[in-house]
Amino acid sequence: MAKADQDIRKEVIDSGVTHPDRALVAKMRELDAAHAARLKEVLREHGWPGISLVGADGSSAAFLIVQHADPA
Repeated sequence: MAKADQDIRKEVIDSGVTHPDRALVAKMRELDAAHAARLKEVLREHGWPGISLVGADGSSAAFLIVQHADPA
């Protein structure tokens, strides 16, 4: 999920910082929502995916997903 998160953001930036491609922005928002939903499932089942559960990379990835999720 972290790789997909970063890949879509790179595409949006590459499409133009001041006027990004609207379709790419919509795709990014959909991806963010899907990732947030999946992370909520993980949280319900396992709690926060800390280093002891998923390793440093996995825990950092979870934080990245939270950063890009809808605040609600």
